[in-house]
Parts: sequence; C-alpha cells; structure tokens
Amino acid sequence: MAYGTRFEFECYDVGHLYNLAYLVEEGLVLGPLFLQWVLGGLGGLNGDPENLFLMRSTADRLFGRDGYEFSVRWVPGAVKCHW
Repeated sequence: MAYGTRFEFECYDVGHLYNLAYLVEEGLVLGPLFLQWVLGGLGGLNGDPENLFLMRSTADRLFGRDGYEFSVRWVPGAVKCHW
C-alpha cells in the first residue's frame, strides 16, 4: 500500500463487524481499518440513531477506538414495513 490505498469494508449489520474481527485475528486483514456502515438497506440494520451507536460501540470493543475510521451511508426508503 505504497500509495496509502486501503480496502473499505461495508458493514450492513453488527455481524459483519464480528466477521471482520475474525479476519483481523487470523492476520488476513491488516489495519488501520476503514469501515463503511450502510444503514437502511434491505437485509441490514435500519437507519435509527440507536443502530449507529450500536455499530460504533461494537467496533470500539472489537478494534479499539484508534483501530479504525468509519463513514456512514444511509439508504433512504430502501426498507419499508407494511404492518
């Protein structure tokens, strides 16, 4: 990574963070990590602020506050509930 290029890891759910932590523990992925949290998409967490806090606190626990950077992408209107 001579040019500072890094992989971006898109995470739609906290389970993706745990899968990534396993890859880090096995030495298959090296930090620092760049995480893209995609909220509101079908099959993932919805865009509630509580879910953003959940992703942040889980990443802090798994990678340490200084072990990653993150950005958030919201997919508006992708998940519709018809009760």
